[in-house]
Amino acid sequence: MIFRSLLTRLLWRVSAITFGTAVIVSTILILTFKSRIDDLRDRSLQGQARDIAQHLAIASDDPALQLPEDLARIYAESNGSFVYTVVDEGGRLLFASKGQVTPIKRLERDDVTSQSYFSFRSAELGNTLYGTSIPVSLGGRNFVVQVAQGPKHPDVLLDDVFEEVVSDVGWIVLAFLLLLLSVTYFTVKQSLAPLTKASAEATAIGPAAAHKRLQEGNIPLEVRPLVRAVNSALERLERGLEMQRAFTADAAHELRTPLAVLKAHIDTLADQRAERSLSLDVSRMERIVEQFLRLAQVEGHEIDAMDRADLHAIAVEVATMTAPLAAEENKTVEVVGHQRPLIVAGNADLIGLAVRNLVENGLQHTPPGSGVEISLDPKVGITVIDHGPGIAKEHQEHVFQRFWRGVRNKGSNAGLGLSIVERCVQLCGGDVIIEDSGHGGAVFTIRLPRPLA
Repeated sequence: MIFRSLLTRLLWRVSAITFGTAVIVSTILILTFKSRIDDLRDRSLQGQARDIAQHLAIASDDPALQLPEDLARIYAESNGSFVYTVVDEGGRLLFASKGQVTPIKRLERDDVTSQSYFSFRSAELGNTLYGTSIPVSLGGRNFVVQVAQGPKHPDVLLDDVFEEVVSDVGWIVLAFLLLLLSVTYFTVKQSLAPLTKASAEATAIGPAAAHKRLQEGNIPLEVRPLVRAVNSALERLERGLEMQRAFTADAAHELRTPLAVLKAHIDTLADQRAERSLSLDVSRMERIVEQFLRLAQVEGHEIDAMDRADLHAIAVEVATMTAPLAAEENKTVEVVGHQRPLIVAGNADLIGLAVRNLVENGLQHTPPGSGVEISLDPKVGITVIDHGPGIAKEHQEHVFQRFWRGVRNKGSNAGLGLSIVERCVQLCGGDVIIEDSGHGGAVFTIRLPRPLA
């Protein structure tokens, strides 16, 4: 049987061990109990015979037996399941319990000199009686005391006691086993709590928090090598991420200068048509370089759960920053809707970068004479609306993929802008929704959690 859960495996094995141990212990107790029954019965018979012999005496040259009243009553009320006889060395019956008219056992030569045990089937009682005979010497004469008892006698009801204990106490044993399993379950679960905590810590580790490591404080010794191996792997991954980010940032910075020089040389060209074409290509390259820098900035940004941002202030700042660029192309950027502070949980820099990328993306596709709207709604969040060709439904699930360029973006950039938007919003615990405006254009809505008052 295969269990994928460690808790289930431990419980199954502990239960199997507990049940097996209970069975083994019970078997040993039963076997020990059974082996002791004969010994206890023999001791009981020997004691009863000695009690009879103790009250045997010689009076006026004749043997006499005077049992105490309590002992005589026990034999009288036993209904034949508890009997005794006293015989002389010739086998003649001298004394007997009520209803016993013959010796319990035919006397043999050895019975006069040594103790012996015997059993026989009683026709009257319909069961087997167990007995013993002991030799007794009084006044130079030899006698034999014989006693026998059935299995129902109070001194030998150990079997019945055992059966009653099993039937009456069995449910207690079952309840104890259930209690043991319950305690085992909670104990094992509590013991696995450090692993659950380590799993939560591992979930929180990502590109923006690659410096975090799994804590070893409460981790069991058996699991610590695995935790240390994971931490070692995280260190290597962090170094790799740092190298990648550094390479991206350095490459983007290094490209800025050659592009600026190239743009300056293009501006000196006499051929205006070639100058415009080359300037457009250089502008696209500059935008790609800028997106690479932004991507490196986002991936290296660490989020604080206590960060707060004002969406209204971010919208106004982005509109102010992009308005001159929009005016050059006869376009506008406008902030509409909620005109008061709108506080959300998240990092202001990342949210601002996401909104800026959406506005710049909208300006690229909005025709001259129109513009981009930044709409604020306390119930929705912040929405960026353009008046371009929109995004086909079959392409909406791909627009956030890096380096993906659909029909709308073909040839205009590297396909990083919207992936940066999604990454920024995800780091702040929000999401981005794409819709059609209904009259042409795309609608991007950024939804972010509102902080608790």
